Amino acid sequence: MPNPLLVYCLIVPLGLIAGCNADPEGKVDNAKSHLAKGAVKAAQIELRNVLKREPNNAQARYLLGVAFKDAGD
Repeated sequence: MPNPLLVYCLIVPLGLIAGCNADPEGKVDNAKSHLAKGAVKAAQIELRNVLKREPNNAQARYLLGVAFKDAGD
């Protein structure tokens, strides 16, 4: 049986790398889904992550403004 610490040290970084490489359009779609469900904070997180990679993404910037408005900020 493999050492659980070794497995953890190999699997977790791969998962983090995969999450960092997710495409921005998918994250925008996730944010739209979160907004439709009323999960405003989750949408804000997704959109901020998009804007870190693509600061000029107009759709993400607009939706983040909508999310802040919906949150009362």
